[in-house]
Amino acid sequence: RLPSLLHLTLDFSGTQINDEGCKGVGQLVNHFSTTLTNLHLNFSSSFGGRLSDGGLHILGDVIRKCLNLTHLTLNFRENVNNISDTGVGKITRGLSSLSQLVLLHLNFSWCDELTDRIVENIVNGIQQCHSTLTQLSLFLYNPKMGDVGLVSLSRFLPTLTRIQELSIHWYVNENTSDDGCCEMMNTISSLSSLSHLQLHLHRDGRDTSITDTTMKSMCTMLCSLIILSHLDLDLRGQDKITDSGVIDVSHGLSQLTH
Repeated sequence: RLPSLLHLTLDFSGTQINDEGCKGVGQLVNHFSTTLTNLHLNFSSSFGGRLSDGGLHILGDVIRKCLNLTHLTLNFRENVNNISDTGVGKITRGLSSLSQLVLLHLNFSWCDELTDRIVENIVNGIQQCHSTLTQLSLFLYNPKMGDVGLVSLSRFLPTLTRIQELSIHWYVNENTSDDGCCEMMNTISSLSSLSHLQLHLHRDGRDTSITDTTMKSMCTMLCSLIILSHLDLDLRGQDKITDSGVIDVSHGLSQLTH
């Protein structure tokens, strides 16, 4: 007989697991739902994805029973065509019962059918832990998402009163503009407890890009984060950013030394 587990990590990345496998994982997690404090599940796919909304429904139902969770990682990267907003909504509704979460890492990148709606679902799901969450990572490289999602996220971030580490990975496409990015920068500048910040804003390779306008807002943001000690910026492919934008960000960073 297995002892009562506190920490459980299952990595099925690159396998052929489908919804039936999710059912088995769900049964295992359910067995330890009263004792688990750390749960890390990786279903990222290199085969285009065999999971569907059905698998996410199973996991969402189980996760909501794990009331003692403080650390949760869920990775569904590259389940390209089978996961929709509905499935993610089931997962995020499961989060709504987790009032003790300290760390949350969600990766829904390259699930190509997902839209901005999932950001609102995520925000609604973690309302219960807004006062306990200190680390939040969101990987949302998805071609149908844009400013609407950034605005939803920006309006929620100020409620994370204890957030110390924030990681946002976003796909800059024709739906994303300086307006959405600037709103996010302005919001992040209000997070006075933030010590670690990772912002990855990748361009999709087409005629879309953020500009020096976003960089100016980033400068203002950096000047406001007075206890920031770790910064990771990735703006690869943003070919409308000029020397002026780089100088703005450098100025913002220089303020951290004072």
